[in-house]
Formats: sequence, C-alpha cells, structure tokens
Amino acid sequence: MEIAFSKIKHTPTDLNFVEDGVSIIGTLTKQSRDLVRLESDFKADVDVICSRCGKEYRKSVAYPLGLILSDGRYNDNDEIDVIEFFNNLIDITYISESEIASIQEDYNFCPECQETDEVLEVEL
Repeated sequence: MEIAFSKIKHTPTDLNFVEDGVSIIGTLTKQSRDLVRLESDFKADVDVICSRCGKEYRKSVAYPLGLILSDGRYNDNDEIDVIEFFNNLIDITYISESEIASIQEDYNFCPECQETDEVLEVEL
C-alpha cells in the first residue's frame, strides 16, 4: 500500500492497513513540507525462532508505533525513528515488513523457555 506524500495534510489522515496478519491502524499527519508523522497501533502474529532452544513458534505482538516519514533525506539528528522514502510515496507495506524483520531479529523466547529456570550451558 502506497500513499503519496502530497495527499497527507496537516489535519490527521486515517490509516487502516491490514495485510497478511499485520495491522497498522492510526493516523498520518503532515509535519512540514517533507515530513509526515505516523501515530498508530501495530499488531501482528509473527513466526520467530526461540533464541534459547531454536524452536520456531508464533508470537503475537501489539504496541504503539510512532515514526517520522521523510520524503527524501532526513538531515535532523534529533529523531531516531525515521524512515526515508525517495520516490514521493509512503510505502506502508515496507513499514510493515521492516517491523516484522525487527521482531524476528530480536531475542525471542518461546513460552516453554520463558517459564524454565534451568541453566543453559553450552561447551565451546
């Protein structure tokens, strides 16, 4: 799903993205000529691998997602949650895929490993 930067106004524009088990529901608001603020709720069921036992499992996540979206290079170092787009379009699918990749690359522990007190020892 792509939205042109020029379509976003200073009054919040509703965003309702639901695709492949991922939902990003919130608003897009123009901050300046080249910046748009995304304020939303992110929900997804993500296939991840347990960092402890290596078993694959499905993890449900839900959290507020706030980002600055830049039409071109972002030069201000004050914000850390910035995504730059270079084709005058906001790609919501890309944002979704990026969030999923971040979750998968994080440390994830399956329900069994979260409940155990057993010490994991590995010989090197």
